Amino acid sequence: MIEMHNWTIIDNQLPVTNSEALESIFTVGNGYLGVRGSYEDETISNTTTNHGVFINGFYETMPISYGEQAYGYPQERQSIISLPDATHIELFLNGLQVNQQNGHLSENIRQLSLKQGIMTHSFIWEENLSKNKIKVTFTRLVSFTRKHILAVHVEVKPLNFKKAILTVKSTLATNDLTINKNSDPRVANVDPAELLKNTEPIKALNPQTMGFIFPTKNSKLTALIAISHSIAGIVDKKTCTFTKELLIDQKPISFDKYACYFDTREDHKKSSLSTVEAELNACRNTGFEVLTHEQQLYLTDYWNKSDLHIANNYNNNLELESRFAMFQLLQSVGKDGNRGIAAKGLSSTGYDGHYFWDTEIYIMPLFTMTQPQIAKKLLINRFHQLSEALQHARQLGYKGALFPWRTINGKESSAYFPASTAAIHINADIMFAIQQYFYFTNDLQFMHQYGLKMLVEASRFYLSYGNWDTNKGFVLNTVTGPDEYTALINNNAYTNLMVKNQLEFLTSSFTFNDVANLGLTAAEWHKFKLAAAKMFITTEGNLIGQDDSFLTKPKIDLTKLKKSQYPLLLHFHPLYLYQHQVIKQADLILAMALMPYRFNLQQLQVNYNYYEPLTTHDSSLSRAAYAIVASQLDDQTAFNQMLQRAFSTDLTDGQHNTNEGLHTASMGGTWLVISLGLAHVRATQNNLLLDPILPPQWEAYVIPITYHGSQLKLSVSKRETNITLIAGKPVPVILNGKKVIF
Repeated sequence: MIEMHNWTIIDNQLPVTNSEALESIFTVGNGYLGVRGSYEDETISNTTTNHGVFINGFYETMPISYGEQAYGYPQERQSIISLPDATHIELFLNGLQVNQQNGHLSENIRQLSLKQGIMTHSFIWEENLSKNKIKVTFTRLVSFTRKHILAVHVEVKPLNFKKAILTVKSTLATNDLTINKNSDPRVANVDPAELLKNTEPIKALNPQTMGFIFPTKNSKLTALIAISHSIAGIVDKKTCTFTKELLIDQKPISFDKYACYFDTREDHKKSSLSTVEAELNACRNTGFEVLTHEQQLYLTDYWNKSDLHIANNYNNNLELESRFAMFQLLQSVGKDGNRGIAAKGLSSTGYDGHYFWDTEIYIMPLFTMTQPQIAKKLLINRFHQLSEALQHARQLGYKGALFPWRTINGKESSAYFPASTAAIHINADIMFAIQQYFYFTNDLQFMHQYGLKMLVEASRFYLSYGNWDTNKGFVLNTVTGPDEYTALINNNAYTNLMVKNQLEFLTSSFTFNDVANLGLTAAEWHKFKLAAAKMFITTEGNLIGQDDSFLTKPKIDLTKLKKSQYPLLLHFHPLYLYQHQVIKQADLILAMALMPYRFNLQQLQVNYNYYEPLTTHDSSLSRAAYAIVASQLDDQTAFNQMLQRAFSTDLTDGQHNTNEGLHTASMGGTWLVISLGLAHVRATQNNLLLDPILPPQWEAYVIPITYHGSQLKLSVSKRETNITLIAGKPVPVILNGKKVIF
C-alpha cells in the first residue's frame, strides 16, 4: 500500500484513485488541530476525497435514543465535528481545470516527513489537447509552535511550454465531510450538512481575509475559521472563495495559503476575532519557510528525547513503524490540559472523537517516560473531569468518583453500560498513570494539587462499590474487564489487581496526614489498606481465573471460524460471547504486561499458554500486551509475530479499518513493547529499574528515558549494555540488579 524510506512515508500509486486508509495515514496535526491527508482537489482522483478537519475537543451533543430506558443511563452523546477544510485548492491552466477529465497524471506522490512534520503532495499533469505539462506541489503543515495554524505552500512548475494563464480558486471545502462510521445505531448521527447551515461569514476582518463563524446548537461552542493568502486576489466573503489569475512563463510560481482554526474553549476567547487576525498576519509576515523551520526545530527536540533506534535482521521497517506511531501520537495528543487524545486521534470522527482508557494505559507511557510535560497535561485534563466523575458515581448510588468510559467533556457518553459503565477499571487505569507519572517525575506539587484528590475519590468509589465476602475477602462483583466479550462478571482479575495496585500506591507512597485535608477519615484510610491486602483473585494453582466464572464456561474453537466471522462482535450475539471462554483482547495478560513483578515465571507461562489460544485479537490493543509477556517468556516466535502485527496496524491496515481513522492505542503499544517487553523499564519513587534483554534476531536497540528530570539513553547490543546521561543531574539506576549512578 505504501513505501517507507528514511523517516518518510510514501504513496506513489498510479492510476490515481483515492484510499480513505491513506487519508488517515497522511494526517497532519498538532494535538489541537488535525487534517486528514485528502487531496486538495478531489477531481484529480477517480474516487471521492473524504475531507476532514478536526479541533480536539470541539463537539456537538445530541440526545441518546433508547428503545427501553432505565435509570442512570446517559442522556446525551458528544461527537467531534468535522469542520470545513482549508486545504481545498483548484487550479486551471488556460481555463481548463487541472483534473483527470481534461488531462492525465504521469506521477502522483504523497509523502509524510516524520522529521520535518510536513505532508507533500506532488503530481505531473498533461493537458489532453495542448499537451502542456506542469508539475504541481502542495506542501502542508499544521504548526506545532502556532497551534491554530494550518499552512499550505503551492508551487506550479511549467515543464514543456513558455507561457500560460494559471487560475487559482481557493476555498473552504464545506461538503464531503467525514461522517462517523462507528456510530451506535441507537443514537442520532451528527449531520455535518445540517450543522453547516448555522455558519456565517466573518465580517470584521481585513479585505483579503475571509472565513466563517461556526456555532454549534447544543454544546454552545463556536469555532472561527479564517483564511488568508500570501498574494492578493479577488475575495468573495459570502462563499469564502479566493480567485487569482497568474502568468506562468517558464519559471515556477508559488504562493501560500494560511488558515487559522480557533474555538471558544481557548482562554482568550473574548478577543478571538482579533487573535485570529493577528495570527494570520504573523504568518503572512514571517512566511511559510519560517513555519517549516519552526516545525523542524520542534521535532528535532522531540526526536532527541523520544526516538527509538531498532536494528534487527528480519524486519527493517520496525524502526520507521515505531517512529510513525510516535509521530502520530504527538500530532494527536492535547497539550493544554483541556483536551485529551481520542481513540482515532485527529484523523477522523471514529468513536465520536472520544477519550477512553487507551489514554492512560497504552498512550501515556511514551509521554511519561520521554515528554512528562505532555503526560502532566493529560492528567490535568482528567482532573478537570473530576466533578463530573463525582456526580456520575452519586447518580449510580456510590461514593467517590467514577470516571467516564468514553467522553469528551467529562460526561459518560456510552449507551451500552455492560461494556462501558461496568468497566470500572477505568478509575484504576487513570490512577496507574498517575502513579507512573509520579514515579518518573517525583512531581510532588502535581500530586498535592491534582493527583491525591483523584486517588482518594477513585478509591472511595471502589470501597463503596465492592464488599466483603467471608470466604474470599474484598470482592468487586458485577464488573467488566478489558475483555469486552465477557461482561458483568465477578472479580475480574485485571480489575482487582489494578485496584489493589491503586490502593497500595496511595497508602504506601503517602501518609494519612498527606490526605487528611481532603476530608478523608482514619477509618477510611484503614479500609483502603485492608482492601488492598485482602483483594480476592481466583486461582487454580498457577492458573489465574480471568474472573470467578470464566474457567467454568465452554470454549469456542477459534480455529474452526472463518476469517469472515471476525470480528466476532459483528457476527455473534453478546449473550453467546458472554457465555463462552472467548476473549476480545488482552485482559489478565495485560495486567501481567503492566505489573510483571506481581507474578512468577511459572504463572506468566501457564496463563499465556492458556489465554492466548482463546483470544481473537479483535481489538488493536491486544497484541502489544501479548508481545510484552511473550518476550518475558523468551518465546521469540510469539514475540516477533505479536510485535510485527502491533507495529504495523495502520501502515498495513492490519485491522481492515484504518479508513475510519488511526489506532492511537495500538501506536502507544509500540512504545510499550520496547520499554516494558525488552528494556523492562520500571520506576519507583527512589530508583529507575532496568533489566534489558535482546532478542536473538535483534542486533541492537536504543531507548530514551527521562527520570526525575534527567534524560538518559539505554543502549542494548550483542556486545554490551550502556546507559548514557544526556542531560540533567545523575540519577540512581538499578541495572540488572546492581545499583549505579548515571
